[in-house]
Amino acid sequence: MDAIYLNEAEKSLFDKLPESLKEGWQTEEEKGTAYESDEVLKMRRKMASFVDFPQVIKVLVAVEKGETQGLSLVDIPEGILPELFFTIGARGLEVLIMRLLADAKTDGDLEGLAGLATCRHEILETNSSVSLV
Repeated sequence: MDAIYLNEAEKSLFDKLPESLKEGWQTEEEKGTAYESDEVLKMRRKMASFVDFPQVIKVLVAVEKGETQGLSLVDIPEGILPELFFTIGARGLEVLIMRLLADAKTDGDLEGLAGLATCRHEILETNSSVSLV
């Protein structure tokens, strides 16, 4: 992955990163606008079951509150990530993207950023193809 889908605010943060960190990475404008409503996110949260994964519940609560300082996805099993990302939606992924941009220091951070941005991009594309009323 060497392209990162970013909106205008995210691109502004990305541009402030050191040139040595940005080297090899390109950005593409995130044009998707089909973000979930509060009602849709509440419904998704009710449908999701993470009782066996307290670390996922911690992430859900932090994202909902916008309190992502020091939050990490490292302890979350890879197989759970798609359900987590669907549950928090593009809006929640945007919260994580903004936090990662604020804290990015390594190429690994940018790889994670690219992954989150790609997931958000795909969710926005899916959202735009269905009615989220």
